[in-house]
Amino acid sequence: MSENRFDTSKLDIREFKARLDYLELTELTDTDARLLQSLSSWADSVAGDFAKKFYDRQFKQAGFVKIVEAAGSNRQRLEGAQAAYMKSLFDGLPDAQYIAMRQHIGSLHARIDVTPDWYISSYQWYAELLYPMVRSKLRLKRGAANRAVLAISKLLLFDQAIIMDEYVKQVVELARERQEMLDKENTELQRLDRSKNEFLSGLSHELKTPLAAMLGFTNILSRNSDKRLDPDHLDKLNRIDRNGRRLDTLIADLLDLSKIESKQITLSIESINVAELIDEVRASFEIIVSGKGQSLVAESDHGPAWITGDRGRIYQVVSNLVSNASKYSEKGAEIVIRSETLAKRLFVSVIDEGPGLEKQDQDRLFDLFYRTAEAEKSATPGTGIGLYICRKIVEMHGGEISVVSERGSGATFTVKLPGVEYTAPVTIADDRPRFQNRLADLPATA
Repeated sequence: MSENRFDTSKLDIREFKARLDYLELTELTDTDARLLQSLSSWADSVAGDFAKKFYDRQFKQAGFVKIVEAAGSNRQRLEGAQAAYMKSLFDGLPDAQYIAMRQHIGSLHARIDVTPDWYISSYQWYAELLYPMVRSKLRLKRGAANRAVLAISKLLLFDQAIIMDEYVKQVVELARERQEMLDKENTELQRLDRSKNEFLSGLSHELKTPLAAMLGFTNILSRNSDKRLDPDHLDKLNRIDRNGRRLDTLIADLLDLSKIESKQITLSIESINVAELIDEVRASFEIIVSGKGQSLVAESDHGPAWITGDRGRIYQVVSNLVSNASKYSEKGAEIVIRSETLAKRLFVSVIDEGPGLEKQDQDRLFDLFYRTAEAEKSATPGTGIGLYICRKIVEMHGGEISVVSERGSGATFTVKLPGVEYTAPVTIADDRPRFQNRLADLPATA
């Protein structure tokens, strides 16, 4: 056999015999082995030329160069290894060193992501390159040439069995190691995510207390009961109030985000009069939109209707859409809140006359922290949190939220909610707390 270069310590006698079982299946005989061994000197002399021709073909294959680079190897090293492998076919009957060499090949190929189809083409090239060389060497002994080629083919089958066996074992082991690594990384990411949510929640609560005091004192001063503030002072107080309320909205969004991410957000379920809710949203924005020279109208294609859900959260969703519509629409624009029903489903749409959205933006608009390039460029205030929260709230109600828009033609945001009723619900006096999540929808069990 060739010089001992491969570790055989892990190959105990039982495994060695198991590998030799493969050899029995190929029916390689002592006579075959002796015939190949008689060609060992010739094999040593032609191995380098064979390896060069072999890799002339390999390097023409798409992606092979990348595999070599990823493995940190080069053509010279590959040709040396291939020459050694080819020469080992002529060393006689396989021993522990021979098997260890094949196992090393299978293990190496698994680590550098060589795919099984590579072996098919490689052994095909062996047949196309090596067999003619053997036949040429034994051209005067046709019977010996045929037996030698057959013996090599048996050894190659034996090699494939060992290499692929080790290859599969290594792939499974690498997959297990990668899964363990992913599990550890996932655990760490979950820990960091919990820390982030705790930080956001704590920070938001810490900010709300002084902010509430600031807005309270601003409101008191703005009343100007002693008439000591001039219009310029009042204007500055209004700016403080405006920016303070914007900060209050951001803090509320951060609190909601931390609850959503930690799956602690709850719903307080009740029956909601659709017309009353929309009218409440319209009234709350009337001063804001009129101050920008805009108009806000409500439209409906149905009579009295009710849905079941968290009134405060659905109000939050519709308010967010109206706020965005006003923010992105110019002076004089009309904003419409349209309510429609179809097959027990409620559709609430907010239609604006803003700049519209590109298709790629519509696909990602409800993702966390996503903002359009146009919004970033125009420095329009926003965090990319509000619409994400809207989507989560709507989904918690079993509904969907979507947008339809064309660049330059405004946008229509639609919330679809299930379970519309057209008769007022019967209310029963009950002092018990209303249930806080959808688990309470399930029937009670004995």
